[in-house]
Amino acid sequence: MKINRISLSSLAVAILLVLPLLVETVQADPVRCAGCKTEHFLIQHLAAPYEALSGVKLLPGGSGNKKAILLFVDGKINFAYTCKPHVKLAKKFKLDPAATANWVSTAIAKDPIVVVANSGCGITDLTLDQLKGIFSGSIQNWNEVGGADLPIIVAHLDDSVESGVVTVFKETTVGAKANLNPLAKKLKSPPQLGSFAKATAGATTFMGLNSYEDKFGTLVSINGANPDVANVVNGSYPLSVTYHVVYDPTQSSEAEGFLGFCATQQGQDLINEMMVAIPQKNVVLP
Repeated sequence: MKINRISLSSLAVAILLVLPLLVETVQADPVRCAGCKTEHFLIQHLAAPYEALSGVKLLPGGSGNKKAILLFVDGKINFAYTCKPHVKLAKKFKLDPAATANWVSTAIAKDPIVVVANSGCGITDLTLDQLKGIFSGSIQNWNEVGGADLPIIVAHLDDSVESGVVTVFKETTVGAKANLNPLAKKLKSPPQLGSFAKATAGATTFMGLNSYEDKFGTLVSINGANPDVANVVNGSYPLSVTYHVVYDPTQSSEAEGFLGFCATQQGQDLINEMMVAIPQKNVVLP
């Protein structure tokens, strides 16, 4: 696979600037897109501001990666949004290489999950394998990983909460089809999880980076990497999923207009409200 380092084309920016002028006289057709059920929250967050700036209505659907890619192959959506680059998905779904020959994948955001431990646990760093053991239940005392002699009490968001945090955490630790510790305390919001970790001896939990507050407890590094923006963007912090926009620049310009918005300061700020924006100049496209 040939890797080229590129930035968004000037065409995308031009499209973004011209669209508000065109919409005054001609109502633009809505842009249809679908994809990863977790990235869907981000696309929804961007949709209304994008329409306000460009006059183009974005119609996202949280269909999952596979269905979105098949919809894109059939020409039923303008672009897909996925948690893997299209080359991996095309191989996984056994697509005809000719059908995807012109596709590109632009990474727009990373979704980092942070691990929080009660300050009395005596832990500031864990390996990924230790983290798997803790949240699967196979490691039950902090002294097994070099911490205090305290039983481990895990907590995470309740299954009824509409969030992709638990899904992302499972994908990057125990595996998407595996189970977290069935004895885990389940709560309704990150602030509740943070308060629980702060007040409960031996407690640990996880949440999105943007939900964390210092008062919740110790922010645990993983494999020696802190979850700061630099480590998230360069990939050294492992609890993170990269989200892409998959499109065919030879067929339409709708995705480039949306990516042009993502590259603006407003777009970057909006992405950072939920995740970590990837500066478009650093995007690597397969």
